[in-house]
Amino acid sequence: MTLVELYSKEECHLCDEALAVLEKVKTEVPFTLKVIKLIPGEANFEEFKEDFPVIFVNKRFAFKHRLNEKRVKIFLQQIESGRTGTTPADEQEFLDAADA
Repeated sequence: MTLVELYSKEECHLCDEALAVLEKVKTEVPFTLKVIKLIPGEANFEEFKEDFPVIFVNKRFAFKHRLNEKRVKIFLQQIESGRTGTTPADEQEFLDAADA
């Protein structure tokens, strides 16, 4: 099953919005969701501190900041069907097509 990891922090409205999008998409496209709340001082917190929320799919960076429900759903459906080996962060054409 696809693993989606949401790196977030306390008092982050974008993180809350991303979690809501992921939970909604999960009702249509099954995946395992792991929420990781980081605190200042942790290595990943310092790495991501300007980019929260950060989302990894199957251990690969996929999204940051605001999530587009349609993009997330299409991307996860493609992963589920084995039709993609890249992440949206790797492939700008995918992002453009998902917005169409």
